[in-house]
Amino acid sequence: MRRVAFDKIALRDDYLLYHEERARTQWNAKTETLRGLFETASRQLTSSDEKPLVAEGQKHFDATFSFFSQFYG
Repeated sequence: MRRVAFDKIALRDDYLLYHEERARTQWNAKTETLRGLFETASRQLTSSDEKPLVAEGQKHFDATFSFFSQFYG
């Protein structure tokens, strides 16, 4: 998850700096990968310590996706 999230940040920055379609397309693909990883984590991580962390990560993912998509999607 960390790797995919880091890649998304780099792609977002590339797009914001250079407005290349490649970066936006790859950002969308990484977004779907990360969405799937969050869904998997939500199903598999069941301890009371892990669930809130996954939920918080999902919340931030959704907010970032919504913001970026609204302006650059």
